[in-house]
Order: sequence, then structure tokens, then C-alpha cells
Amino acid sequence: MKLVSSLLPCVPLLFGVALAVEPPASPRLTLAAATTTALESNPAVLAARIDVQAASEARRGAGAPGQNPEVSVGAAARLTPEGPQADVGVSFAIPLDLGGTPRHLRVRETAGLERARALLRGTELRVSTATRVAFAEVVAAELRLGLAEESVALGREVEQAARRRHELGEVSILEPTFAALDRAAAEGQRSQAFADLAAATQRLRALLALPADAPLALERGADPSWPPALTEDPEALVARAVAARGDLAASREGERAATADLRAARAAGAPGVSVGGGWEREGDEAHVVGGEVAFEIPVQRNQIEVAEARQRASRASLEASTVERQVAGEVRAALAAWQAASERHGVTTGESLALAEESLRLVLRAYESGEEELLAVLFMQRQALDARRAAIDAELDLHRAASALERAVGELIF
Repeated sequence: MKLVSSLLPCVPLLFGVALAVEPPASPRLTLAAATTTALESNPAVLAARIDVQAASEARRGAGAPGQNPEVSVGAAARLTPEGPQADVGVSFAIPLDLGGTPRHLRVRETAGLERARALLRGTELRVSTATRVAFAEVVAAELRLGLAEESVALGREVEQAARRRHELGEVSILEPTFAALDRAAAEGQRSQAFADLAAATQRLRALLALPADAPLALERGADPSWPPALTEDPEALVARAVAARGDLAASREGERAATADLRAARAAGAPGVSVGGGWEREGDEAHVVGGEVAFEIPVQRNQIEVAEARQRASRASLEASTVERQVAGEVRAALAAWQAASERHGVTTGESLALAEESLRLVLRAYESGEEELLAVLFMQRQALDARRAAIDAELDLHRAASALERAVGELIF
């Protein structure tokens, strides 16, 4: 029998998976290039940049007076025994803002601009980390599909070998039946792997704002590793996060903007004062030049707007303090998850794979010589496949943990 010669060439492919798909002619997309594309085209990033532009325009217009100066011009006909004459009057009034509303509005809009910029930084970080995870999910789905293809091929070889041994009278009909069932299960897993790859690819296309039918061929890069210059001390990482987190900066600027808005609302309720002057000509008899100062009676003090602004300021303060309290816990949890994922990745991609490969080689030789049963072959085959799947999952989890830690710290670190 040629069982060993036909099966063993398939074994290394279980551990160095290659897709049975024709490689596309287009250049392969690296993770760095995918991240750049996402930051240029992702709708969430583009929307955040629009918000920054709008906040910048609002900041430029915040220093304008709350009320415009007023010019009045009037004319009338004066009927006298000597004939008709014209009365003409011109007046000019300037409202004064005793509460300093424009100053508070400038502070509010400046804080609003800084908040928009902080939100943009946070959005860019979220999109970058989401791109890393989506990229890794596509790579993992490709590896799983390749693994499923090799599992089907190996299942067919085992089934053929079992049928040959049955024809030689060495085993009962149950062995080829079991092998056929195992091969059918592998074919079902291959179908699911195709669907999983399609879904993962579509999620990445959406992040990159690519058409649904755009070709997407990925270049697998190195796994993330801890930067030597970065400490793993949780307290140092928390301090780094407090300085870098976009959502924390945005909540603080939101609190500053809400406080300035409250002051502007109070200032808008101050009694209005305006000064003005005018000139009138009463026919041919006289020219009158005068001035005036007008005071509002403070019956309405903008109470409703002040109450609403006070509510917004209180909620913004609560949000800022809540986000600041959450930073430390998120950093510590993300760091622990990274350390666990890194350790699991080292275990599953090291000794486990080598042991599973060697065990499968030995049991295949033993089956050929009649020293092992088919169940042992199927068991070791499943163990080998499970070891490879565990390695794929560990690699994906490593990327997910790296992205979660970057979001917790507030910056790209891998």
C-alpha cells in the first residue's frame, strides 16, 4: 500500500496552510496600507473631519457681537402756509453687552473645536484598531479555509486507504464508513469556511469603504510584539492613557464648553443697554442733534436657557469624571488580556504544533503496518487539525488583544 507516501505529503500543509485559490494579479494589501486607506476613506473618519471643520468655522464667528448696530432713517412732509416742507431724521444705536457674552462664546467654541479634534483622534484610533482586527480576521479565515481544504484532502486519502484495506480483508466495512463520514464532515466545515471568509472580507471592505465586489488580496505580516521601549507597568500605562485618550480629552473639553455655555446663557439674560444718537431736520425751521441711552427692565433673565445650560454643564462634568475613572480599569484589563493572549500564542504556535505533527506521522505509519486502528488515525488527525486551529485562533486573539490595548491606552503602540 502507498498510504504513507500519499498521506504524509499532506501533513506539512496542515501547518503551513496555503489557499487552494488562484492568487490575484493585483498587488497584495499590507496591514499598514489597509490602515492608511481606512483613515483616508472610512465614513466615520470623514464625518469627524467635517465636525472639526464646522467647529473651526464656529470658533471664527464666535467673537462677533450678539446684536448688530441699528440705523434708522425717517422722512415726512410738513405742510405750512408757505408750502410743503420735508422733515428728515437719521439715528444710530449701538447695543452694549454688559454680560460679556461674546467672550464666553469664544471660550465655548474654542473648547468645542478642541473637543472635535479629540473626537477625531479617537475615531482615527478606533478605525485603525478595527482595521487591524478585520485584517486579522480575514487572514484567519483564509487560513481556516486552507486548513479545511487540506482536511478534506486528507479525509479522502484516509477513506481510500480504508477501502483498500477492506478490499484486502484486513478491516471490516465499518472503517471505510467511518472514514467517509469524517470526510463528509470535513467538506461541511470547508463550506462554512468559505462563508466565513466572505463575511470577514466584506467587513474589511466596509471599513476601507471599498465596493462590495472590489478584489481584496492580503499580505500577511508579522504578529504584534511588545515594543521594547514600552513598559508593562500598569501605572505608567494608565498615566500614558490619561494623556493620550481622545475620549477623555473630548469629555474634558465638553465640560469646559458646557461651563462656558452656562456663563453665556447667564450673560445673555443681563439687562440690555444701548447708546445712540441722531439728527433731525424739521422743515426749514431747525436742525436737531441728540443722543440717548436705553435700559431694558430685567423682567426676563433668560431663565429657561440658563436652566438648560446648567443641566448640560452638570452632565458634562459627570461624563468627564466617569471617563477618567474608567481609564485605569480599562488599561489594566487590556494589559492582562494582552499578556494572556501573548502567552497562549507562544504555547499554541510552538511545542503543540510540533507534537501534533509528529504524532500524526507516527500513527499513519502504524496504520499502514496494521498496528493501529482507523479510530486512532482519525483521532490524531483531529488533534493535528485542532492544534492548527488553536494556533490560528491564538494569532487572531493576539491581534484583538493588541487592538484593545491600543484603544485603552489611546494610541497605536504595536
